Amino acid sequence: MRESEVYYHANVFLILKLLGFEIVTEESTNIERIDADINFNIEIFIVKFKFPDDFDDSQHALDQILTKDYAVIDRIDNVDIYGLGVSFNSKIRNIRNYKLCLLYI
Repeated sequence: MRESEVYYHANVFLILKLLGFEIVTEESTNIERIDADINFNIEIFIVKFKFPDDFDDSQHALDQILTKDYAVIDRIDNVDIYGLGVSFNSKIRNIRNYKLCLLYI
């Protein structure tokens, strides 16, 4: 993981935790780790962060959530599950783009 990835992961985790959200980071699956799993009681957001240098990678992040079936660990909760692919831009220090998709009802 690149240094900038650690910075953004830590900031997202800290902000959401301070706001009172239930968030689990680097949750392991049988294939790899989920960047963030955010539980809102009635819905869950599975988040994958991407940090490309000069392009929007949010669709690739969302595709990774879909193809690696990250939602399988949350299906037991019987709530709506969303996939959220987020692409950061380190040059402007902000979110470049994001893609959201309903994965499971």
